[in-house]
Amino acid sequence: MVFSWVQRSQRLVVTGDVRVIRLWDADTELKIQDIPTGADCCVTSIATDLSESCLTLVGCGDGSVRLFDDRVPPHESRVMTWREHTGWVVDVSLRAESQGTGMAVSGCVAGDVRLYDLRRNSSVSTCQTSQGMTAMSVHSAANTFACGSVNQYISVYNMAGVSLNTIKYHEGFMGPRIGPVSCLQFHPHRVCLAAGSMDNSISIYSVDPKR
Repeated sequence: MVFSWVQRSQRLVVTGDVRVIRLWDADTELKIQDIPTGADCCVTSIATDLSESCLTLVGCGDGSVRLFDDRVPPHESRVMTWREHTGWVVDVSLRAESQGTGMAVSGCVAGDVRLYDLRRNSSVSTCQTSQGMTAMSVHSAANTFACGSVNQYISVYNMAGVSLNTIKYHEGFMGPRIGPVSCLQFHPHRVCLAAGSMDNSISIYSVDPKR
């Protein structure tokens, strides 16, 4: 199961190994509607728009990325489908750019990260990271995203695809190698990254100096 919380409208958007996206009203604890995904596979990741509560972006096990608008009837709400990934979609994100345009970001296990203009039917930029991507997170404000790998490292990039940093070891003299990365999450406002790995450790990385 994957889900996204929409603070503005107090909604919970839930899906997973089913063929619908279900919207729940948290105040009334009632289902609002079911939106068909149109996919014959599971949904592997989900994101909702922070500024507009009507848009939902999902990544699927077949590599497709699908955009939905719940302001229109459920069977017509899929407004865009991109089929450019060749593997399981690890993470998706919706961003509002300074020019007022909406952007989507997605990454798959094959290591390719794609940026989309919501008005176009193909990606506008592609960044190739490494094979074996297991986790990904996109910062909501900074033009930065991070990718975690089964090969025991975290890579940080800007939106132009330029590598900013690679994290392979824990801090300290002769710090051990980090484990295969299982999850990543940026702080919504600060440039801080939380990472969980299969060696049972959770690490926080920041550009701020230590206190």
